Order: sequence, then structure tokens, then C-alpha cells
Amino acid sequence: MGLAFYPMKTNPTWDRVEVMKSALKIKTDVDFYRLAGTDKSLGAQWKNGKVQMIGAEYAFKLQDETGFLARWIMLGEGPKRIDEKYQTILTALPLLPAAVTDGWHVLAKLEIEKSHQPKAKAA
Repeated sequence: MGLAFYPMKTNPTWDRVEVMKSALKIKTDVDFYRLAGTDKSLGAQWKNGKVQMIGAEYAFKLQDETGFLARWIMLGEGPKRIDEKYQTILTALPLLPAAVTDGWHVLAKLEIEKSHQPKAKAA
């Protein structure tokens, strides 16, 4: 009598968790759950496939903490991560006072207007 092989169920959500754990050098599932802002109960459901998609609340928290993009975390679509230099900027933006960010917009507008003005003829 031969051995019967049954196809293993795949769990794409947990596969993405494993990718993140490996990249972030996270050793335990519990440490990952903490990073995501959840508990063992929900985390175990991600792992066993009972919950097949990480919710937006957790995906965006992971995006903020790690640079892995929420769309990829939830759906497995698109790029996995934000480039580190952009992650630093995105993390810092909410900390800047509105006056500073408004000032940047004004400067950018002035630069655009300046670039569209006709050049003066040389004498």
C-alpha cells in the first residue's frame, strides 16, 4: 500500500507574516503580534488561517512601524516596502508643525511659478 499525499493548505497571510518576521529579525510570533498591536488570540487566527486577511488597523500600524506597505500586508499586492529614505520622511511629517509644512507648499508653489516664467533676454 502506497503513501497518500495530501496537498498542504496554503496560508498567504501567514506567509507574508513570516517574510516580515524574517526581514525584521523577529524571533517569536508573540513579538510580532505586539508589533502589530494585537494579541495571541487574533494572531493565532492569522497563523491557522481562520482569519485570512490582516485588518487595516493592524496593517497600517505595521506600515508605520516597519515600512512594509499596508496593501501588501493585507492583500499581497504591490510593492512590499517603502524605500527607507521615504519612510523616514513619512514618519517625520506628522511631527512637523502646520506652519512648516504650509511653508514648504508656498516655497514649492513659488519655485513652480518661477520655472514657468519666460527667461529674460541677455543684453
